[in-house]
Amino acid sequence: MFIDRDDELNMLEDRWHSNRAEFLVIYGRRRVGKTELMTKFAKDKRSVYLLATYQSEKDIIRRFSNRLAEYFGDELVLMNPYEDWDSLFTYLCDKTKDERIIIIFDELPYLIERNRAFTSIIQRYWDEELSKTKIFLMLCGSSVSMMETEVLGYKSPLYGRRTGQMKIDPLRFIDAVKFFPNYDINDKIRTYAVLGGLPAYLLEFNPKEGMMENIYVNFLRKDRFLYGEVMFLLREELKEPRNYFSILKSIAIGKRKLNEIAQTSMLERNLVGKYLGVLKDLNIVKREVPVTERNPARSKKGLYFIRDNYIRFWFSFVYPNLDLIETGETGRVERIIRDNFEKYVSLSFEDLARELLPKLCEIRFTRIGSWWHGEDEIDLVALNENEEKILFGECKWRNTKLDKSVYEKLIERKEKVRWKDRNRKEYFALFSKSGFTNAMKKLAESEGIMLYDLNDVKRVVGE
Repeated sequence: MFIDRDDELNMLEDRWHSNRAEFLVIYGRRRVGKTELMTKFAKDKRSVYLLATYQSEKDIIRRFSNRLAEYFGDELVLMNPYEDWDSLFTYLCDKTKDERIIIIFDELPYLIERNRAFTSIIQRYWDEELSKTKIFLMLCGSSVSMMETEVLGYKSPLYGRRTGQMKIDPLRFIDAVKFFPNYDINDKIRTYAVLGGLPAYLLEFNPKEGMMENIYVNFLRKDRFLYGEVMFLLREELKEPRNYFSILKSIAIGKRKLNEIAQTSMLERNLVGKYLGVLKDLNIVKREVPVTERNPARSKKGLYFIRDNYIRFWFSFVYPNLDLIETGETGRVERIIRDNFEKYVSLSFEDLARELLPKLCEIRFTRIGSWWHGEDEIDLVALNENEEKILFGECKWRNTKLDKSVYEKLIERKEKVRWKDRNRKEYFALFSKSGFTNAMKKLAESEGIMLYDLNDVKRVVGE
């Protein structure tokens, strides 16, 4: 199943027809669909796919040499594969001189780990020969931090050589839910709260089975991909996974501040700050500040959240109960999930409201986030800094209709938000899973308050 990525495919197609040498950098976290995107683009085009692995450098060169020789039907090279990069790239330069061919180097960080000079080798051959051919070169990698420093960074030998780059992000909600056409909008939101937007994870759920059944089967059985993927991912990326596990567990149970995370994980504050920086580079954790902060990077109000829904769910329900799962007591874990699931989904519903606001509201905003100060919080605050407009919103994932008391509390809190106090134009929006009371509807009509329920989410999704 290949869903969305139309913008990325169109960009690649435009460059395919440029009739000049192209050098593209494609990167993004594991399982996000980079290889599928490149494969989809390369279908029906002349292309060679070269995947780096944990093999030694010489073994990789020989394997790449064989792949190229097989593609070009070169028996001589097949019998005597190259054993150094210079020979391989010289061969590649010759074969792409007059013919448009896609050459994909996938998982480039593995090559860089084995030879730190690899980027310099590519740079030399690009400058001297490849840039004058018709090659369509694609360098791809899953280590976001390494791709941004070793390939895209200012100090990289490849800096300034690329003709384009593309960071592949997880699918948005409106695209991710296409994996589950038979689910109602309630279960689509709940499923997205569990899996997020990575296609590899979405494909693990059987759309013909119920959502909770899918959770139990895929997260509570030791042989399933989603049960072990987090452990594999973190051990693959991190040198000290035990400490990172403690930090992520702390965040998952609601510890957001640096000091709180340090106390709960029983690690030194300075170490926690270092580890959080690594998790941010891996796009696993995000740091948020009140949307009204003038200098977010220096703000002391930063809170930490697990960015990926799948990892957040795993650390909320699987990791704390590994002993029960390992001993076969999955029934107890199922009850824990059932008892706490709706509270878990509520945080994702707030994120979803921020994602969908630009599609629901005619007012344009330059920044969308949330706001807090001391004990006061507002789920949704959006700013139009040029027109001095501000929107305040609350999001309620409850089985009861939202009453006007929620709006009245919002009015009290919004007075504490210091932003363009004299001239700002204020707007209000309420998001509710279960709709609104008649009193709230009547108030909204008279005050111009925007009300959104799951029917509005369905409309955005296209149902």
